Amino acid sequence: MFQLRLRLERAQARKGNELRNPAAPSPKSVTDYNKDVDVSLDMLCYGKPDAGNQHLKARFGRRWTHNDELCTASCGVILGRTTFFGSEAPNGVRHFLMRLFPTKHSLPGVIWHDNNCQIVRMLRNDPEPYLANYFENCALPVDVFHFKSKHKEGDVDCGNNCNPYIWPELRTEDGKWRFNSSAAEQANAWYGGFQAIVREMQADRYDFFLDEMIKRRNRLTIQKLLNDSRAPFSIPKDWLLRSE
Repeated sequence: MFQLRLRLERAQARKGNELRNPAAPSPKSVTDYNKDVDVSLDMLCYGKPDAGNQHLKARFGRRWTHNDELCTASCGVILGRTTFFGSEAPNGVRHFLMRLFPTKHSLPGVIWHDNNCQIVRMLRNDPEPYLANYFENCALPVDVFHFKSKHKEGDVDCGNNCNPYIWPELRTEDGKWRFNSSAAEQANAWYGGFQAIVREMQADRYDFFLDEMIKRRNRLTIQKLLNDSRAPFSIPKDWLLRSE
């Protein structure tokens, strides 16, 4: 937490310097899922070395999809999953979240994601007001682990908008994080164990098997929460999906 506070202070200082000495970035067009969104490529927060981080690997088998993504509550319950076939693009993540939370009222107060800085930029530059403002009442920080290890400190925009230290509600009075921002990564470690099993399955068997495994894991997680007196609670659907 101390590191994130220092990074926020330095990012705010750099932002002040940029306001005093403005430089005009050159916007370029980035296309995701056939949707054009203007993003300044000079400010992208990849957090990777300039030489790249790809290494030659041998793959002895077919790969039908790009990846699966889980949406996991901080308590460990998996709320939903989706499969990406081309890439885990920001626009694809947005559509996944909008399907999972079909109304603005059903959105959680905080959505952690390792690439939220790109998602925030996309939302800010989206010309369609409904899509641009769908997450306006939702905090979108980068999870603590990825923010410290994967995001460049020199990205002022990311540091000022997605540093989890920005939101005091995410911290306790004794200086600890109130929520487990790595719950999804922990669920991913469990979920990845099925990759060898489902790789060659047909689509219907693939979905059925993974959905069933998630349901069984959720039952065990909820039972553990009950045993620990954590009082898990399911919000009624009619309340979540009510009109604004």
